[in-house]
Amino acid sequence: MSDNTATENDVNAFLDIEIPISVRFGSAKRKLKDIFNLDDLAVVIFNECPGEPVQLVANGKLIAEGDVMILDECFAFRVTKVMKS
Repeated sequence: MSDNTATENDVNAFLDIEIPISVRFGSAKRKLKDIFNLDDLAVVIFNECPGEPVQLVANGKLIAEGDVMILDECFAFRVTKVMKS
């Protein structure tokens, strides 16, 4: 067995592991007291504007940018740009 085959087998062992992914569409900073005072119907304004790409994040790392869409009555994510590592 070559070193290359051993390395491929090591990597392949991890490819079926599931990790959480999320879509981040905006960010903002608020004082802690303002966060504690949130109630029903409160509005939080984010820095990003409608039409800007949203971010696909896996394990805290930005993986891709894209658009949110609805597919079969569920939210979906269409990749428009894959981030280089």
